[in-house]
Amino acid sequence: MELHLVHKSAAGANAAVGVFLRRGSDSGALAPVFAALPDIEAENVKYELDDAFDPTDFLPASKAHYRYVGSLTTPPCTEGVQWVVMKEPVTVSDEDIAQFAA
Repeated sequence: MELHLVHKSAAGANAAVGVFLRRGSDSGALAPVFAALPDIEAENVKYELDDAFDPTDFLPASKAHYRYVGSLTTPPCTEGVQWVVMKEPVTVSDEDIAQFAA
């Protein structure tokens, strides 16, 4: 799996950070996100987390990364996106992977 953290600046510039997710013992800072996933199959479902979070908590300890200019991965597939893909994955639990699949 891969986590995408997507940002659009006030000036309209797009950036995304990709973090690979590897099966592991726990999901760390991502656990509340997986716990809040809706249990229904529907398009454009919006949900909110109970508490604020810092997205940098979702990044691996090593900040080594790859950079490139690409596009968004979902329609409208906007081009000119500054991508940063982290080299080191973070772990997610089997339970959270199952919740995502559900």
